[in-house]
Amino acid sequence: MRTPPDNRNDDSRVIRLATGDDIGRLLVIANEATTSAFWSEEKYQQRMAGDSGVVLVGQESDEITGFLVARAVAGECEIENLAVASKHRRKGHGRRLVEAAISAAYERACQSIWLEVRVSNRAARQLYESLGFCEAGRRRRYYRDPEEDALVLKLSLGRGAQTRDRTG
Repeated sequence: MRTPPDNRNDDSRVIRLATGDDIGRLLVIANEATTSAFWSEEKYQQRMAGDSGVVLVGQESDEITGFLVARAVAGECEIENLAVASKHRRKGHGRRLVEAAISAAYERACQSIWLEVRVSNRAARQLYESLGFCEAGRRRRYYRDPEEDALVLKLSLGRGAQTRDRTG
């Protein structure tokens, strides 16, 4: 999944593909985001190097505001990790990253996008719901520290113009 989204706006915000130089900042953002999966530097490098993976960063001026990690395999996309720096939360940065991932998945002819989210993460659940994701299942005791269920969410991508099927 290599399509870099063209999300430049007049307000100096941009979504771009991450580079190896960004990994240190991604680790810091992930560490401060209690709901984010904490990955090793090596795992980020693997996603960046693989044909199926994509690591997007949100940037405002020269500062990385957040990131999203996804992979596309066999016509399906999975959002594996998403985190926004604490001082940039609730300002639309997460939404822009997910929208860029949706565009990239659509361009790769993916039929659907999947993700897991903590049951208690209401802000993320509201974001995903507003973008058309629907609950498709639950994984009991999926998360650790603290132990918690994950909701499995799915966004179906239509053919032709980008559409979202809310029926799941």
